[in-house]
Amino acid sequence: MQKDVETLTALGEAIKATLGSAVHSADVAFGELTLRAETSNTIRVLTTLRDDPRFLFKNFTDLTAADYPAREKRFDIVWHLLSPKHNTRVRVIFEANETHPVPSAISVFPAADWYEREVYDMYGVIFDGHPDLRRMLTDYGFQGHPLRKDFPTSGYVEVRYD
Repeated sequence: MQKDVETLTALGEAIKATLGSAVHSADVAFGELTLRAETSNTIRVLTTLRDDPRFLFKNFTDLTAADYPAREKRFDIVWHLLSPKHNTRVRVIFEANETHPVPSAISVFPAADWYEREVYDMYGVIFDGHPDLRRMLTDYGFQGHPLRKDFPTSGYVEVRYD
């Protein structure tokens, strides 16, 4: 069931009022609410969205990233959450760069464990506090992060098969 724009806008305003400057914006497009939040407040934002009775986004659905190399903070770390009680979804975007780690949120959503590892493997985003941050889709000797826009299509290492 798609929520109407007014309901989602009101929800976004309530979240912004609760979290203050930790949330930069709340936009509604295509029947979904998207929040942009400060990376340093990752744990606070996700915990509030999960635990506040007005929100109750208890289900972690997905974690991914997007690479925008022309920006100073080139990565969007994108969380998708679901509130079964309110039948609502939310997308939360945190911006990150290559040099500063992003707080790991597996203390809030333990199911995000392998998703954080995948984002690390594919984009090179470091999740600070992750207990087992190692590659999971590429080989241990693999160089680079293949979903970055600056990754060469031929890779960095010539692969030979016997």
